[in-house]
Amino acid sequence: IFVGLVGLACAEAAENCKQCDLLSKAAAKYYNLESNIQEVSEYLANTTCPEIKAKHPEEKCEETFKVWWKHVSGALFSTSGWFKVKEWCDDLECTGNEKKDEDTKINCFDCLARMNAQAQFFDDGVFIGDILLGFQYGGFCEGLKAADPKNIDLDDCRKSMTIYLPRSMRALKNHPAGDYIHRNLCTEYAQCVV
Repeated sequence: IFVGLVGLACAEAAENCKQCDLLSKAAAKYYNLESNIQEVSEYLANTTCPEIKAKHPEEKCEETFKVWWKHVSGALFSTSGWFKVKEWCDDLECTGNEKKDEDTKINCFDCLARMNAQAQFFDDGVFIGDILLGFQYGGFCEGLKAADPKNIDLDDCRKSMTIYLPRSMRALKNHPAGDYIHRNLCTEYAQCVV
């Protein structure tokens, strides 16, 4: 669905492709934990719904976030989306045939720095444009409609992406607990070392 994103985001946290692979899988898993999905969807509703409802009073913003974010996050923050190793760590030129004995220990400081750095791209106009195109016409809305043809209108899905996604990504970039969230990801899921 998406073009290559944020190649520099992994550069310092991963010295080799095995480390990059481990970090990308850990990040995708962490971003999509059910508890995180629920917490983030509430945060997004609280931070973006006032603006959305002011500009689009017909939107049922809080209700939308309860179901919408899980689907979006699962597609976006995955190892085939934002955290796709080949593009995320393009500086390492990963092929998938790396040495099995490569060091997989990720430095905690570097992990945190890279996770916070990649979040700075969450509201980059070029990335958002590519992501919107992918969601609108790359199979996402079509997949939702196929799964629930009675309740999903293709045009409504595509329109909602332009309303919700850019504001959501801006809110995620500015999340007040972003550093803490990434520190937890690095220590608990990427099992970084000091």
